[in-house]
Amino acid sequence: MSGYLDLAQFRDEVGRTIHAPVDELAFTQNATMAMNFVANGLDLAGGDEILTTDQEHIGGINPWLLREKRHGAVVRQLPLTSTLGRGPDAVMELFESAMTPRTRMVMFSHITSVLGIKLPPKGLCAMARAHGALSVVDGAQAVGQIPVDVKDLGCDAYIASTHKWLVAPKGTGLLYVQRAAQEKIWTTLASESFDDRPTGAFRFMHFGTGSMPVVHGLIAAVRFMNRLDIPRVGKWDAMLTSRLREGLARMPHVQVASPAHPALTSAMTTFGVRGRSSGELQDELWKHRIRVRAEGDAGVRLSAHFYVAPADIDRVLEIVGGMR
Repeated sequence: MSGYLDLAQFRDEVGRTIHAPVDELAFTQNATMAMNFVANGLDLAGGDEILTTDQEHIGGINPWLLREKRHGAVVRQLPLTSTLGRGPDAVMELFESAMTPRTRMVMFSHITSVLGIKLPPKGLCAMARAHGALSVVDGAQAVGQIPVDVKDLGCDAYIASTHKWLVAPKGTGLLYVQRAAQEKIWTTLASESFDDRPTGAFRFMHFGTGSMPVVHGLIAAVRFMNRLDIPRVGKWDAMLTSRLREGLARMPHVQVASPAHPALTSAMTTFGVRGRSSGELQDELWKHRIRVRAEGDAGVRLSAHFYVAPADIDRVLEIVGGMR
């Protein structure tokens, strides 16, 4: 990403995909960079709380753990898996019961990385606002998988790595910060015009020389995905996921770790074979050119996106079915 040009025309085009105005959207190199801008830019005192979950990606949680270690902020990681059988209301209750007068920030994934849990972002952002806290949503696994409207969500900030479901080049990411919240976040990676607040989110892009080719790659990816139509892609992904999960449910030797509740389900399914390690399952599928990712004791994660065909899902089921 270029760190000096405002790239307003490009930011406007990409921003329309998530309903973010150009003055509230910055390009970053990835979601980790974007989350660090928010976490390190917010004034926090000792004892101030960041409410989050125990299912966050390392690039999402570690910037806040740094603030805990360095400045005495308190990061509270709520046990999200305890809510999975009871749906979004249980997630809301978990957060509501943990809110205190010291809660300054509510941070959570739109869709979690390991288990593919789709959280209720609109409700959680409204809850944070009602308690006087800010909200930041980690959308690294959401943008391109499902429609995202940051204005409808009501979040103060939203971050994304666009090389994932949006299939853009690596080295591209997004940081949305709504105007009122921008005033509460310092620029922590400073170069020219780092404090030029009238330019809005552009001040979060002053991080030195970057690469223009990846910007053009991002634009090409956005145009491609919008031609496919992201809501349509989401329906295809959901169909593939249902096909996979229905097949796995017929196998008594398989255990699915991802939530079964339809409101919490995404196009990511993490499952394991009893008596086999995640690594063994990953290796067996990789031998057949099926790319999954081992996720510790939870099993392997399969992401079903638009380039996956029903026949590919059936092949997975055939291989896993033979691993009794």
